[in-house]
Amino acid sequence: MINPVEILSFGGIASILALMCAVIGGGVAALAPLVIGLRKLRWPASVTWLGLVLALVFGVLGTWLGASAATTAVSASPEIVQVAIARAIAGAMYSESGSLLLLGLAFLLSSTATAVPGPIMPGEAGKVDFAAIGGAVAGAVLGTILAVVGILFLSDMRPSWIGIALYVVPFVATVGTVNVLVASLRISSEDRNQQARMVGLRGLTMASAVVAVVLIGQLFANFGEIQAFKAVAVASPDQKAAMLTTGLEVAGWARTLSWFLVLPVLFAGLGSILPHLGRADGRVAIGFGIASAQMIIMAVCLVLMRSAINGIFQQLIGQVTP
Repeated sequence: MINPVEILSFGGIASILALMCAVIGGGVAALAPLVIGLRKLRWPASVTWLGLVLALVFGVLGTWLGASAATTAVSASPEIVQVAIARAIAGAMYSESGSLLLLGLAFLLSSTATAVPGPIMPGEAGKVDFAAIGGAVAGAVLGTILAVVGILFLSDMRPSWIGIALYVVPFVATVGTVNVLVASLRISSEDRNQQARMVGLRGLTMASAVVAVVLIGQLFANFGEIQAFKAVAVASPDQKAAMLTTGLEVAGWARTLSWFLVLPVLFAGLGSILPHLGRADGRVAIGFGIASAQMIIMAVCLVLMRSAINGIFQQLIGQVTP
């Protein structure tokens, strides 16, 4: 479990700001798309991600503060250096994990909130959107087949204690796929503006769900690494390297699982959008541009987080291997 004391101890003010932004931004990201959709506003719903992006930026700062504690720990006495480094990296990863947990849940809620207005308020002369439903179902089936094949291909390399990630990550992906299908149910047969709005909402539903799956997968990867490094801090010398290797295997498999399970969500979303892509207007393009820019920022933040953690990995590996 995530220990708030360790988050505050190692991440400091940056971690506090990250958690505050995640809570406030999560509320906005969950409620604002619902209001925009039900009131038929033409504002880009992707602007509601701003608080979540800011939370991830502060999460990066908290992770790097924890990483700096590990760098300082290298100069500790030989008797305690391994324990000091292991605890420092656990603190850095707790800071990262706290942000990932709240952000993953917030993006999943945002995906659900964005999907709801579609079938409730389809506009004038609303009808069942068989083209979008067929495209979404076909995309979901294709993505599921590819994901299952990929997971089965890697099943021999799956660690024995992958844990609840094997259930939670598929659950998040399933909820995201269902959200896309719900958003595809109905559309206006006459109102082109409403049709364009539906294209935008379906795209944002897909994007929010994709981000949620990736973040939750990274969260469980962190859990595996935290457990491994805590074990390294107290294990006997002949077990340290083995425990470290096992933890890294769990982390790698959790990340791989999330990337495979993104495929059903992604393909279902694309299948629901393509039949009406020609209806997209300038406002939809602006919304997609804002969402794309924020996803790039979030991807950079995740890379920076991993860079900080990997730097400490190398220090700890140097301490536990001959």
